[in-house]
Amino acid sequence: MLGDAVPRTAEFSRLPGADLTNREQEVLSLLLKRRSNEEIAEELCLAQQTVKNYVSKVLQKLGFGSRRELFRSVESRVDRVPRPRTRSTDFPETRPSSLAS
Repeated sequence: MLGDAVPRTAEFSRLPGADLTNREQEVLSLLLKRRSNEEIAEELCLAQQTVKNYVSKVLQKLGFGSRRELFRSVESRVDRVPRPRTRSTDFPETRPSSLAS
């Protein structure tokens, strides 16, 4: 699940101009888990309009125009994370029959 593999909130808060308050970091953390404004509001006990304001401020501070841009950035970072190598004994070796000897 992408929410489990996303970069940590701290990675985004180190971006230039990203002086995020503690509350903004909480909102960002939930944004990165792809929570809706309604879900964020419920979890943080805030009004939905307040969450909307926080989301806008967080995106602005991080230099994103929308959640979609934020998610694209996250996905590109996740794609660059090296995958763990599997041992060759984990999967049977398969070769095309023309290459097998």
